[in-house]
Amino acid sequence: MLNRQLYRSSCLFAMIAAFGAAPAFAQSDAAPTPSAQGNSASSADTAGSGGTGLADIIVTATRRSTDLQSTPVSVSAVDSSLIAQAAPRDLGDLAAFVPNFSAATIANFNAASFAMRGVGQTSIIVYFEPPVAVLVDDFVVPSVQTQLLDTFDVAQVEVLRGPQGTLFGKNTTGGVVTVRTKRPEMNYIGVEGRVEYGDFGQRKIQAAANVPLGSIAALRLVGGYEKSDGYYKNGACYGPVTGFVPNKFDGRSGCLGGETLGGKDVWQARAKLLIEPSSNLSALFQYEWIRDTSDVVPSVNENYLYTGTNPFLTDLLGLTDPNAQGTDPLDRAAYTGRNDALLFMGQGQRISVDGVYANIEYDTGIGTITSVSGYRYQRSRIPNSYAGATAVAADGQYLSFFDATRDDNRKTWQQELRFASDFSGPFNFVAGGFYQRDKIDFCVGQVLGFLDLTSGPLPFGNWNDTPYLLCNAQRAKSRALFLEGTFKATDRLTITAGGRYTWDDKTWLGRQQTFIPALGGGFDPTIRLGQALDASVYNYPAGVVTVSDKWREPTYRVSVSYQATDDLFVFGGYSRGYKGGGFNDQIGG
Repeated sequence: MLNRQLYRSSCLFAMIAAFGAAPAFAQSDAAPTPSAQGNSASSADTAGSGGTGLADIIVTATRRSTDLQSTPVSVSAVDSSLIAQAAPRDLGDLAAFVPNFSAATIANFNAASFAMRGVGQTSIIVYFEPPVAVLVDDFVVPSVQTQLLDTFDVAQVEVLRGPQGTLFGKNTTGGVVTVRTKRPEMNYIGVEGRVEYGDFGQRKIQAAANVPLGSIAALRLVGGYEKSDGYYKNGACYGPVTGFVPNKFDGRSGCLGGETLGGKDVWQARAKLLIEPSSNLSALFQYEWIRDTSDVVPSVNENYLYTGTNPFLTDLLGLTDPNAQGTDPLDRAAYTGRNDALLFMGQGQRISVDGVYANIEYDTGIGTITSVSGYRYQRSRIPNSYAGATAVAADGQYLSFFDATRDDNRKTWQQELRFASDFSGPFNFVAGGFYQRDKIDFCVGQVLGFLDLTSGPLPFGNWNDTPYLLCNAQRAKSRALFLEGTFKATDRLTITAGGRYTWDDKTWLGRQQTFIPALGGGFDPTIRLGQALDASVYNYPAGVVTVSDKWREPTYRVSVSYQATDDLFVFGGYSRGYKGGGFNDQIGG
């Protein structure tokens, strides 16, 4: 049952930066060096404010504040001024400004699919950890379902390309996206806002307020609401299927009434309290709140004209539709809208997040101690008509070829403690420890109505009316120690080397798919569920198996940088990343 995915990635790169006049965001990449290892050569990436020179851009790619133009890491920085000019919808839109970084959404979900240098993930599997990590104020956002962050309250985004396994840890074999939100400002009262209106009923309003609290504290409150109608049409109703009405698709309204699908409905807020009782102590406390009740992202079946020799299920059931030729595929989305069988599609997707975070820094005089603490609780209920097709009976009943809801609760605790020295001599270092605990409870409630057309009814009822449940859970724990030192050999030559050791432990609990009356291990027709997750392996332990495994892995980085001239900075390095093993949430099917 274990899916071993131990993944090691190494990256060798050389960086050259020539600085001069630049627009708001400038890139100058050297030609890539082909390699079977995925190695590449490119220049440093800079962002400025226009004019005849570059503004100083401060980044934290080395876990200390450094000038971007002399940072020996392949990093691009997008600051708040560019974000204000470009008005990106979310974090994914910033990929247009960053080389070797692509962003998309996972099919059927409003979930992030980030990739760097061809390394990424396109799966929604809840236990898979993407190779491009996303950190918000140093807290690792574990779920791709909520990584497409809104950019209204963002001060700066840094994109680090290539393995970052020393200072940023595991699951960074592709790279890291670090997001810095706007901090409260002392002795300042101010508000800012943004209102958007667009096609498909798009409306968005966002606002922030900054309020000082005496001379040592400040509060920043941020909130926003987004609403849209969507651009899909409900029209993927095919036929003829025995017992169901013929296809009525006319290219305009669709056979299910042509409802508009895929709209957004998202509330989100963040409260931040900054306390600075002295010049050497700073404490930022945050509360994050998200409530997403957007429409489900419907499926679009494009097999309507398939003429191959190996037929798809849609062909076997007579679901191809020659009349759909030349029509807009987005007008052929599939969505039954069923609220029975534990699906609750009429409620849309329901994703909620509550998070509490604390970032504390203390300057000791010889270096800075940083503590990053956080707890994040995410609940997801994501139903859909995944087959991309459906049919309607003469009495108005829907045939769900494959309707399902993917439901999970996820709790994540994180603590990182690090020290960045500030010695007057040529040597400095960053050292620390990291701890993360992640607990996921997951269930899929499936309605496989197509089996009524091929195999007949069940003892529990028709397939089209009977949820088929797949449930499992995972408990994961990750610990790491890391150290990276920098030695300034001369005024122009700097050598950096460091390592990290990671301990990963995961325990998976799961059982075979089953029906509601069989959850107790026998046959009990009195069992009732309010939602799919009520069938959790913790609530019904009959038939549950437990599998555990662990991984121990060192990662490291070394680089050499040289300030050749005042305008030319060169560096090269070798980095090794690590992606731990894991499980598949479809195990038990």
